[in-house]
Order: sequence, then C-alpha cells, then structure tokens
Amino acid sequence: MAARNEAEREQYRQAARTLREKAEKEADAKGRERYLAYALALERFARTMPIPKTRRQRWLEILRERAGTRPPEKRREQGMER
Repeated sequence: MAARNEAEREQYRQAARTLREKAEKEADAKGRERYLAYALALERFARTMPIPKTRRQRWLEILRERAGTRPPEKRREQGMER
C-alpha cells in the first residue's frame, strides 16, 4: 500500500515536470501562467496526499474517537452493604 502511494506521488511529480516543460515552450503569457499554476497544484497535492490506511486502521481510529466522546461510566459506591 505504501509503495503504491509513493508511485502515485511520483506520477504527480512527473506530470508537474511535464507541465513546467510545456510552460517553457509556451509563447503566450496566459498559457504559461496556466501551466505553471497547474504544475504547482499537482506538486502541492503530491506533498499533501493523505497517508493510506487499511480498513483495520480506520476502524481503530473510529473506535478510539467514539471512546473519547463517550461520557464516563458511573461508578458504584464502594463498601456496599451485603
């Protein structure tokens, strides 16, 4: 799973490099700015992509969140008479 995530990040980086090369060849200033903006967005997404998680990891996170929001259990008084 981590290897696939890293491969996806590299594909986004490669696409950004390709867009930067196209921007260098672009004669129109608007077109150049557009390519550079897209390249920047792809690079930013590659850096901030969410970390992949297995179903088990997601379930554990959900359970921990629910456990944290649950009100504390009422404790019975100690020393109950028999």
